[in-house]
Amino acid sequence: MKSELAARPDVSGLAMIALYPTAEEAGAIFTAGGNPAETIHVTMVFLGEAANIDMKAAARAVGSVSGSTAPLSGKVGGVGMFAAGDDGYPQLAIPNVV
Repeated sequence: MKSELAARPDVSGLAMIALYPTAEEAGAIFTAGGNPAETIHVTMVFLGEAANIDMKAAARAVGSVSGSTAPLSGKVGGVGMFAAGDDGYPQLAIPNVV
Protein backbone atom coordinates (compact mmCIF):
# COMPACT_ATOMS: atom_id res chain seq x y z
CA MET A 1 0.00 0.00 0.00
CA LYS A 2 1.46 3.35 -1.04
CA SER A 3 1.02 6.16 1.47
CA GLU A 4 0.36 9.69 0.27
CA LEU A 5 0.97 13.00 1.97
CA ALA A 6 -2.03 15.03 3.00
CA ALA A 7 -2.73 18.29 1.20
CA ARG A 8 -0.21 20.92 2.25
CA PRO A 9 -1.57 23.53 4.68
CA ASP A 10 -1.87 27.17 3.61
CA VAL A 11 1.18 28.94 5.00
CA SER A 12 0.85 32.07 2.86
CA GLY A 13 0.21 34.25 5.91
CA LEU A 14 3.32 33.08 7.76
CA ALA A 15 6.87 34.38 7.53
CA MET A 16 10.35 32.98 8.02
CA ILE A 17 13.91 33.86 7.23
CA ALA A 18 15.41 30.97 5.30
CA LEU A 19 18.30 29.97 3.09
CA TYR A 20 17.53 28.15 -0.16
CA PRO A 21 20.10 25.91 -1.87
CA THR A 22 20.88 26.20 -5.55
CA ALA A 23 18.97 23.84 -7.84
CA GLU A 24 22.08 21.64 -8.05
CA GLU A 25 22.44 21.48 -4.25
CA ALA A 26 18.72 20.77 -3.78
CA GLY A 27 18.90 17.99 -6.37
CA ALA A 28 21.82 16.42 -4.52
CA ILE A 29 19.89 16.15 -1.23
CA PHE A 30 16.41 15.50 -2.64
CA THR A 31 14.93 12.16 -1.59
CA ALA A 32 12.31 10.40 -3.71
CA GLY A 33 9.00 10.56 -1.89
CA GLY A 34 10.13 13.55 0.14
CA ASN A 35 9.31 17.20 -0.23
CA PRO A 36 9.73 18.66 -3.72
CA ALA A 37 13.33 19.79 -4.37
CA GLU A 38 12.21 23.39 -4.95
CA THR A 39 10.85 23.60 -1.39
CA ILE A 40 14.09 22.50 0.29
CA HIS A 41 15.36 25.22 2.60
CA VAL A 42 17.08 25.94 5.91
CA THR A 43 14.82 27.87 8.25
CA MET A 44 17.00 30.33 10.13
CA VAL A 45 14.12 31.80 12.15
CA PHE A 46 10.36 31.36 12.04
CA LEU A 47 8.67 34.75 12.46
CA GLY A 48 5.01 33.75 12.75
CA GLU A 49 2.08 35.69 11.33
CA ALA A 50 3.33 37.97 8.56
CA ALA A 51 0.70 40.58 9.39
CA ASN A 52 2.34 41.08 12.81
CA ILE A 53 5.87 41.69 11.50
CA ASP A 54 7.58 44.97 10.64
CA MET A 55 8.97 43.73 7.31
CA LYS A 56 11.24 46.77 6.86
CA ALA A 57 12.86 46.12 10.24
CA ALA A 58 13.21 42.42 9.41
CA ALA A 59 14.82 43.28 6.05
CA ARG A 60 17.27 45.66 7.76
CA ALA A 61 18.22 42.96 10.28
CA VAL A 62 18.80 40.37 7.56
CA GLY A 63 20.79 42.89 5.52
CA SER A 64 22.95 43.75 8.51
CA VAL A 65 23.78 40.11 9.22
CA SER A 66 24.23 39.06 5.60
CA GLY A 67 26.52 42.01 4.91
CA SER A 68 28.87 41.13 7.75
CA THR A 69 28.85 37.33 7.69
CA ALA A 70 31.02 35.02 5.58
CA PRO A 71 29.22 32.57 3.26
CA LEU A 72 28.24 29.26 4.83
CA SER A 73 29.62 25.99 3.54
CA GLY A 74 29.27 22.42 4.69
CA LYS A 75 27.80 19.02 4.03
CA VAL A 76 24.76 17.06 5.11
CA GLY A 77 25.76 15.36 8.34
CA GLY A 78 22.57 13.44 8.98
CA VAL A 79 18.93 13.09 8.08
CA GLY A 80 15.74 12.87 10.06
CA MET A 81 11.99 13.13 9.93
CA PHE A 82 9.55 15.26 11.91
CA ALA A 83 6.56 13.63 13.56
CA ALA A 84 3.49 13.22 11.39
CA GLY A 85 1.52 16.39 10.91
CA ASP A 86 -1.20 17.75 8.69
CA ASP A 87 1.22 17.70 5.77
CA GLY A 88 2.72 14.24 6.26
CA TYR A 89 6.22 13.56 7.54
CA PRO A 90 8.50 16.50 6.72
CA GLN A 91 12.06 15.33 6.22
CA LEU A 92 15.12 17.19 7.35
CA ALA A 93 18.78 17.18 6.51
CA ILE A 94 21.07 18.13 9.37
CA PRO A 95 23.83 20.39 8.08
CA ASN A 96 27.40 20.45 9.33
CA VAL A 97 28.16 24.06 8.51
CA VAL A 98 31.35 26.07 8.88
